[in-house]
Amino acid sequence: MGVLSHRELVLRDAETVAAALELFRARPALGFSDCLMVEIARKLTARSTFRGRCAPV
Repeated sequence: MGVLSHRELVLRDAETVAAALELFRARPALGFSDCLMVEIARKLTARSTFRGRCAPV
């Protein structure tokens, strides 16, 4: 089951979802789920870099 067909999934970070959608539109062969994972990882990396340590999971 893909992310787009999941009946109960709620994504609360509109900025991350928008970035994933932009990436997906540029590279649809990746699939939206993979694009979403990339953008989540980017956000966590940026957050941990900003804090100077690993972000809690």
